[in-house]
Amino acid sequence: MKRSTKSIDPPERRQKRGKKAFILTAFILLLILAAGIGAHEWKQQVTVGEIRIDGNAIVLKEEILKKARIEIGSPLFQVDLNAVRSRIEENLFVRSADVKRDVRGGIAIEVHERKPIAALVVDGLRYVDAEGIVLPPINSKSIFDIPVVTGTMKSADCIPGTKVTDARIAEAVAIVEMAKRAGEDVFRNISEVHIDGESPILYSAEEGIPIIFGSGDAPAKLVKLAGFWREIVQPQGAHALRYIDLRFDDQVVVQWKPGFLPGEAKEKSGIPTG
Repeated sequence: MKRSTKSIDPPERRQKRGKKAFILTAFILLLILAAGIGAHEWKQQVTVGEIRIDGNAIVLKEEILKKARIEIGSPLFQVDLNAVRSRIEENLFVRSADVKRDVRGGIAIEVHERKPIAALVVDGLRYVDAEGIVLPPINSKSIFDIPVVTGTMKSADCIPGTKVTDARIAEAVAIVEMAKRAGEDVFRNISEVHIDGESPILYSAEEGIPIIFGSGDAPAKLVKLAGFWREIVQPQGAHALRYIDLRFDDQVVVQWKPGFLPGEAKEKSGIPTG
């Protein structure tokens, strides 16, 4: 029976292999180092050639550029993107901003704005979004066709950048926001929400008809108002109305002006004319 033998490399061969491995490793490291130096030099040479801004409908492009403070021709990879984003978000109409670098030499800024849903008449005009965040007057090309909230309000309850603290204002904003969700025709027919008194009073955009809204169950009331306006008011004309009262669960109470009766529409709906 033959005994197996194990081949043992002589020390000279092992030494040669070690040298080759060392040389190869050193060569690879030199390549990586050279690539790193080349990439660094390339980054220093790439400059900002353009700044693109998207998503802004309210805040002017000039205002965003002013806040960004990015110089055309400055080193692209020295722009602090987080700092740019933070400065842009200082504008209260900007909910958030995304700032990205383009290796071809551009900076892309995308803004996500807060959209005013109502205007507060307090010490001038302030805006408020659907979340109840107060927004200041702004130099903008946009013209806001939105309801106004009127009544006794304190400036301390409507500080720009903070949420409204007056429960009456919050309720008015919630009604307007629900009207927006109920449909554009419902939203557009509300010109004012007055908050003084026991409950909000809405005023229609057409003829300024008072709508006694009451508190609670706003979605159902808005649906009821939309149906009543479409089926009863529009055929007769809003000019025939004195007021609408939505405080009752099972009916819409209205008062017509003298000489105006809804006739067949009244009988069909069973709505008291008061």
